[in-house]
Amino acid sequence: MPHTASESAQNFTAHRSALLDLLEHIPDGQADFAAWDGGMSFKRLIDHLNGSSARMQSLMKGEKPEPVQPSADFAEAKARMKQGALEVQSMLSSLTEEQLSQVVPAFGGMQLAVHQLVNMLIEHEIHHKGQLWMMARMIGLEPPRFVKMG
Repeated sequence: MPHTASESAQNFTAHRSALLDLLEHIPDGQADFAAWDGGMSFKRLIDHLNGSSARMQSLMKGEKPEPVQPSADFAEAKARMKQGALEVQSMLSSLTEEQLSQVVPAFGGMQLAVHQLVNMLIEHEIHHKGQLWMMARMIGLEPPRFVKMG
């Protein structure tokens, strides 16, 4: 296994905390900004990341993921992102080595070990976080450090 639950929780938190810092600087009037036609907006990307995190947590528990409804506005999306960060961090921190090794039904009929889903969750977060950093620069913001240490 590449990481312990504690290391995974710290890695996730370092990335999500930096993202939450960025979100504090994005004006509400830019919530619908997208980098290209048909691309996800700031709000939609935040909802996507938060919903994906919730679905991955369900999969890690061996549960069927429930659809996540879009946020009513940007303020709600940001609030859900903060709450979601606490939930993911708590869940990741609590996983035992046995749970990390457990194979669960994933998507598309695949069976994956929980530690693989943890890695996918973090990699997915980083992928879209990079898009958000680029979009912030496009609207004239200087994003904070990409990873928040400490």
